[in-house]
Amino acid sequence: MEGKMEIPVELALKIVKDMKDIINQDLNFINIKGIIIASTDPERCGSKHEAALKCVATNSVIVINNDDEYVGSKKGINIPVHLDNEIVGVIGITGDRSEVERYGKIIKSMTEILIKEAWLKEMSMKKREYNRNIIETLLFSKHRNIDFYSSIQQPYFVIVGNTDNKFENNEELYKILEAQLSFNKKNIFTITSNEIIILMNENQKKYVRDIIQGIQVRLEDIFKFNFKFGIGRLIENDINDFKVSYLEGRNALQYIVNFETNKDIVLYSELDLGIIFPSLNTYKIAEFVEKIFKNLSDKEIESFYEIFLSYKNNNGSIKEASEELYMHKNTLQYQLNKIEKLTGYNPRNLKDFTILDIAFALKKFNHN
Repeated sequence: MEGKMEIPVELALKIVKDMKDIINQDLNFINIKGIIIASTDPERCGSKHEAALKCVATNSVIVINNDDEYVGSKKGINIPVHLDNEIVGVIGITGDRSEVERYGKIIKSMTEILIKEAWLKEMSMKKREYNRNIIETLLFSKHRNIDFYSSIQQPYFVIVGNTDNKFENNEELYKILEAQLSFNKKNIFTITSNEIIILMNENQKKYVRDIIQGIQVRLEDIFKFNFKFGIGRLIENDINDFKVSYLEGRNALQYIVNFETNKDIVLYSELDLGIIFPSLNTYKIAEFVEKIFKNLSDKEIESFYEIFLSYKNNNGSIKEASEELYMHKNTLQYQLNKIEKLTGYNPRNLKDFTILDIAFALKKFNHN
């Protein structure tokens, strides 16, 4: 156990209340300093409990037969409470020995279960905060601490996933990611209001993709949210590559969110136009798009984009594109002619096709 746990008053109050509901006896929770921090008799809170101090000192059950036997104590039974074999407090049951002694073992067990659960939750929250600090230091800060460097044993990939603010404090999302990444204790992650950031301790791209694919399928199945992930470069030697890998992962994610809507995962190394789009000047993008589509409304652009995309994905085959669009071949030919008439660029001409392809892509990119 990492240090002795100090039982919070809120937890102690929950314990005595829950236990009273079970056995209908007054109870006290006393800390290891002998102070009652929670009681079903509020007037006793804050007072010193001499029997509890003896209980802590001897690590044994102390039975009180009358109210005058120990200072600040009443007749009953006082039981040491442990967390990983270490005393963290005393639970006291007030009443005649003949009435309360039989409850000792069950109350002790139930109290220790509640404390263990609270401790595990506290450790989990501390670990999440620690991981968040590591990631923020690596990705967003200037590194000065050499000891910090040595604790990060490469190789790593940085993976960036999309999310929104409803997931930032989502306990179920954290638990799923913790379970899916637990195969390697060096894997760490954090969740922000708009990103999942994972640092995966691995050097094989295929293996990383397979793991992320499993995570993506699991998350989408549970949350019904279209999770996507971008994967940056492999980090082998230079600590500064964490920032570079993060930016690459983010760019890859941005690209598939905006364009490759049929893809859930992409490596930055697989991108082509996606490498340059995020660095383009938004004003120049708007100027270029306006030049190509100045005669079209947004609704027409969207309609023509669907036609153009099918024509592109079917490698210029009128037959296959028309079947995919559930459109007669002549109707498709008419729509392609209309694109040329309104833009001045012919989709059947290789040079014009390239201009239109970039214009449609940038229009969608700038809109998103």
